[in-house]
Amino acid sequence: MPLNLANIPTKKDLMDSAVRKALKVAAGMKKTRNKERRVKEKESKKAAMLGKELSSKLHAVSVSFPNLEDMHKFHLELLSSSVDIDSLKQALAHLEKSSKLIKKLMIETIKNIHRSDDKVKVIRERKRFFARADSIISKVEKSLNIVRSAVINGRRLPKLKLECLTVILAGFPNTGKTTILSRLTTSKPEIASYPFTTKGVKFGYFSYKYHDVQVVDTPGLLDREMAKRNPVEKRAIAALKYLGEVIVFVVDPTERCGYQLKEQMSLLKEIKKIFSQKIIVVFNKADIATEEEMKKARKETDGIVSGEGVESELREILGKEAIENFKGK
Repeated sequence: MPLNLANIPTKKDLMDSAVRKALKVAAGMKKTRNKERRVKEKESKKAAMLGKELSSKLHAVSVSFPNLEDMHKFHLELLSSSVDIDSLKQALAHLEKSSKLIKKLMIETIKNIHRSDDKVKVIRERKRFFARADSIISKVEKSLNIVRSAVINGRRLPKLKLECLTVILAGFPNTGKTTILSRLTTSKPEIASYPFTTKGVKFGYFSYKYHDVQVVDTPGLLDREMAKRNPVEKRAIAALKYLGEVIVFVVDPTERCGYQLKEQMSLLKEIKKIFSQKIIVVFNKADIATEEEMKKARKETDGIVSGEGVESELREILGKEAIENFKGK
């Protein structure tokens, strides 16, 4: 599932909200006859409200992001393609450190306020704390921006079952991956956002021996040579090695997809170099392929012929392979 992340406040949002609450709590205090005591209570209330508000908000941001060490490697790899993970860790640590510092200064300020017998010094002490808190918040602005960027990218992570047996479809465009996805899965395939693809990831499910098997197609990722990809796309492809147990490489022996068999075999070789998962080659469009085209395709690799009537056999093979590879992890 995509990360369920809260909005990250800006530096201005933090200070404006904290100051507003501090002034409000002071305005709502009951008046006392002792003016000196009233000033102390009023200024200490302001300091306490501002300090608690800022400290709690910074702490909330620092712990709101999932523990990166516990994050699924698939999501972590995807996230790292758009976010510097080391910088994110430093930013989260900076926010937590700043939260503790503001809390420490708040306690010191309140103590100094109650120790003082001078009204002017009391007000000055509180104003000094407000200024120092504002300075600390200004310094964490960069860290807030880093976390905000990570949150935005984290929300884009696809809605896939990460602990589910998974089959990934690969192959050039128009080879029939979507058709195979529709035939394999028991319902209409869903489409979810996926970083670095324009069409989104397509996925569906079928059952095999009481196991749900997830079938995933990522248009725009596993359908062209690595030389034509940028580093970010390559990182997104690398993330898939943590997701699937089996890769189905779809071949169009008729070459009507617009790519020659030689090109398709070249892409297959690249995918074999990238992934350690079991790779099963499927010949699609066999019903319209000539005998010569099928002979040529079979010569290149041993493939399973896909089409109506053989999907049950293909599901059996894929389900079995997925379970075996899942056990081996």
